[in-house]
Amino acid sequence: MLEGGMKAVFRFLYSFKSIPDIQFEDHSHYELSVKDILAFTLVHSALCDNGKIFGGFLCSIYSGVVYNDVDIVFGEEPQKRQFCNKICNIMENILGLNFEEYDIEEKIKSYASCFVITATIEGITAKLEVDISCEKRIMCNPAASVFHPVTWGRMLQYEKSILSFRKSIAQQKFSKKPTLKYVENLLSEQKDILCTHFLLYSRTENEKKNYETYIKTKKKHLEDEGYTLE
Repeated sequence: MLEGGMKAVFRFLYSFKSIPDIQFEDHSHYELSVKDILAFTLVHSALCDNGKIFGGFLCSIYSGVVYNDVDIVFGEEPQKRQFCNKICNIMENILGLNFEEYDIEEKIKSYASCFVITATIEGITAKLEVDISCEKRIMCNPAASVFHPVTWGRMLQYEKSILSFRKSIAQQKFSKKPTLKYVENLLSEQKDILCTHFLLYSRTENEKKNYETYIKTKKKHLEDEGYTLE
């Protein structure tokens, strides 16, 4: 549904209930389908506004692993705010939802505007978390933050039919770098490569501990999702 635009999303919307519902651990096929419809509708709307997507949702398109949320980033803060203000219109005017068929809860996050959308489509209710950020605020600068992508899969970004790697001023200039195709192929096998070539500036002992905890936590999350890390 990423390459096919909203035409593919609408086709899926009108066909996902044509097969019997199936239970997948904590979610059913119908629930995951409605979650996908919400996610891809927001993504295509963001792409029209020069946004980009990255993170677990983008990786899931290649791996088939169930994603936790959708990450959308815009270049400038005004673009981000404008898109956040459009979410209700997207639910109502693109998906045709009535006021009582969806709800939006805002969560506090330091680096992004986070929204938890609960919507009922074709009688099926699903929940989707969306993080919308500004590129300048998530630039990977280890002098200020430890929150750089842990794997090359998480370094991927997509904008208007173009797949590329996110820019990172923290990466060493002469470190080796996989090709996009290599990462895509690994993701298709539910594998990912650890991104270990970051410049680490001088830190206090407490900052070093925070960094180690961050890396360990992210690795565990990826493994819990079903990825094998290389």
